[in-house]
Amino acid sequence: MLTRTLTAFVLAATPQVPTPPCTLAGPPVEAHWSGAIPPASTAEAPLRVVADVPLPGSASRFDYQSLESASGRLFISHMGAGQLVVYDVRAERVVAEWVSHGDRRPGRAG
Repeated sequence: MLTRTLTAFVLAATPQVPTPPCTLAGPPVEAHWSGAIPPASTAEAPLRVVADVPLPGSASRFDYQSLESASGRLFISHMGAGQLVVYDVRAERVVAEWVSHGDRRPGRAG
């Protein structure tokens, strides 16, 4: 009880120092519109569609992918469904799904 009283007393006695406002250093920056828009490139796109593959769950938030080239497994984070989808790029099919807490869902092993 004594400790709590002393702590409250010390906190109440601590002077409050106002924080200075945030300022940017350096000269002001000005942006000017030139009015010229470059034409669109006519070169072929660097990526091309290889396959359109249905994946489990809704189409929301397939955020991160990582390819393990030795096994041909593509690990896809489906954050919209809270799961990890494992896709075999050679067999062109989903081989496993895991829910976010790490348990393998029944009947989903490949």
